[in-house]
Amino acid sequence: MEQVEVTAALASARRALAQNRSDEAFNVLVALVKSVPDDPEVFSLLGIAHASRKDYAHALDCFRKSLTLQPSARTHYNVANLYRIQGYLAPARRALREALKLDPGYRQAEKMLYELEEAQG
Repeated sequence: MEQVEVTAALASARRALAQNRSDEAFNVLVALVKSVPDDPEVFSLLGIAHASRKDYAHALDCFRKSLTLQPSARTHYNVANLYRIQGYLAPARRALREALKLDPGYRQAEKMLYELEEAQG
């Protein structure tokens, strides 16, 4: 697949996710994984698509694969959010700390970490 096609497919998947069309995004991203198996953004977006379908185990697998390919504050934040949704607060806090190591000014991560630490007591 040409880079132009990959870029267009990623844009299409992002739009579908933003419009809550997770099945459409999922189909685009599964096809992309076959064409560009080492693209961290593909795996990160596929993780978001899985999470929006409440398939948390596969979402976590995709986020981990993305992080293996390229550490990203945003992906660590997504992992934290996934753990938070499931009630796993300690791993969520760890993922947020990793996000903040990569991007110390990441406001959403700071906010969620503060909220989780307040909830811990």
